[in-house]
Amino acid sequence: MSTGVKYEPTNSVASGSTPGYKSFTYYDDISKIWKSLETNASKTVENEYYYYYPTTLTETDEPITATVGIGVNTPEYKMLFTNSSTGAGATEAGKSFNFDYWLGSKCVTTNEGCIRFGFRFVYWGIIRDDDVYYSNDRVYALSYGIRPVVTLDSKVNLKDSGTMKDGCKLYNMTV
Repeated sequence: MSTGVKYEPTNSVASGSTPGYKSFTYYDDISKIWKSLETNASKTVENEYYYYYPTTLTETDEPITATVGIGVNTPEYKMLFTNSSTGAGATEAGKSFNFDYWLGSKCVTTNEGCIRFGFRFVYWGIIRDDDVYYSNDRVYALSYGIRPVVTLDSKVNLKDSGTMKDGCKLYNMTV
């Protein structure tokens, strides 16, 4: 009896049983490379799937006014989860739909028959995950935006410019 994902031999397809896979590929966090599982070897993979609404930090968006998470009317929420009035989705300004971007957080999801490797992303105001590679050698080419995070050196000084754009205060930087 299998206690995890089991890959049947490739000849099982001909016998009419479950689909067979020729390989099982996984990402090894220690060596930082993709590896193929050897015959009769095993690999334990932890399921890291979850999703949540930033307003409640739970799987439900009720109530819409945050008491635990980020409130929808805060500058933080507007910056992270809504479309800009000057961006590509300007017609959707202030709304969270059609506003998707990758986060820098990897995710592994276990499924029947394969393991999904991907990254977390913001999808219509929800923190989710999406796949880029399956352990049975399936590759997905997804296109989401990115929102880079910039860390400033402690020598950088910020001075309020007195200007607002898309509800955000602009600063002048000096070193």
